[in-house]
Amino acid sequence: MDSERFSMFGVAFQGSQLIQSPAGDNAKVHLRRSWIAAGAVALLALIGIWCWPLPAAAAVLLPGFAFYVGWACYWGFVGVADFLTDLAARDANRGFAWHAGIHLLVERMSVYGPPLAFATVGIAYGILGGGIREFLKYRRLAAEGSR
Repeated sequence: MDSERFSMFGVAFQGSQLIQSPAGDNAKVHLRRSWIAAGAVALLALIGIWCWPLPAAAAVLLPGFAFYVGWACYWGFVGVADFLTDLAARDANRGFAWHAGIHLLVERMSVYGPPLAFATVGIAYGILGGGIREFLKYRRLAAEGSR
């Protein structure tokens, strides 16, 4: 027996099965952007190899390493941004520690503190394994959101 297809809050269902979700579409966009960012960083590495002669081993390994670094940094930024938006959604940013940390960053490092902290944590998180976790999470969302 076929169930009728219906939509609720932007999510399409057929019976009790999820057919399409905005989260799945968003995940597909992130997956595509991560490959573009990784390719751009690898291309910059290839241009660097062309401009400055390197030993053969470095010339072979550098583009692959640069591809991973670009890909992992993208997913690190996505992971940290998701964490911060979750904090904001839960009103967790109203605590004393949050205000003290932001105040210290802004006071000691001017307006460059929070973006620099975001970039540093995002790069470290992505390269040290968080990028793989975020990629797998978004890949699952993309697969579930468009059946």
